Amino acid sequence: MKFVLVTFLFLSQGLYAAAWQSNIDHSEILFKIPYMKVSEVSGRFKDFKASADLNNDSLESVAIAIDSASVDTGHKMRDNHLKGHDFFKSKDFEKINFTSSKISKVAPGKFKVEGKLSIKDITRPVVFEAELSGNMKDTWGYDNRFAKFSGQINRKDFDMNWNKTLDQQEFLVGEVINISGVFQLQPSSSITPNSKHMIPDTETIRQKDLNRQAPKEESGFVKKVRDLINGK
Repeated sequence: MKFVLVTFLFLSQGLYAAAWQSNIDHSEILFKIPYMKVSEVSGRFKDFKASADLNNDSLESVAIAIDSASVDTGHKMRDNHLKGHDFFKSKDFEKINFTSSKISKVAPGKFKVEGKLSIKDITRPVVFEAELSGNMKDTWGYDNRFAKFSGQINRKDFDMNWNKTLDQQEFLVGEVINISGVFQLQPSSSITPNSKHMIPDTETIRQKDLNRQAPKEESGFVKKVRDLINGK
């Protein structure tokens, strides 16, 4: 009986919450902020890590750590300004952190994620919308799930107040920052190596990939244990 119980736990371990983490090769964190009321400045963070606890189709928790000095708007002088005293103070505060506190399922695969965002020494509650895909195998047999997200913050809530005036008391840069992106999530112990993407694309290699991904029959031992558990 003890052997059957242990085997059952081994076979069904995928049914419980498991730790997944971002593969930065196909993940991104983007932002946009209004400029002179009619245009936008857009940018991204190049270095970050995200982790999530998933339970089948349920998103249980999320944690994100961003290297604040990795901000990239495609303009070196502007990026240095963003890293400086008026904004992120990257030398003193290397990380921007988000930790979920409550996640509500609003529709199949869609979630409301509430949590705490810390920029510099200021922490504020924020809300993001997230959409979680089903599991997909990539070419090399690794598990993948994708989490798209979006939300807004007011930069003044985090003491980022720098601005310049325009005519009629309007301001150069807006206050509300739109944040969006996607995380390629994979089991923490099984991340697709980025070197895999450098393998040449040929018909022979494609056929090998298809052969490797073909469904395999369940071994006799596993089938017997599963039948025993199910009372067969």
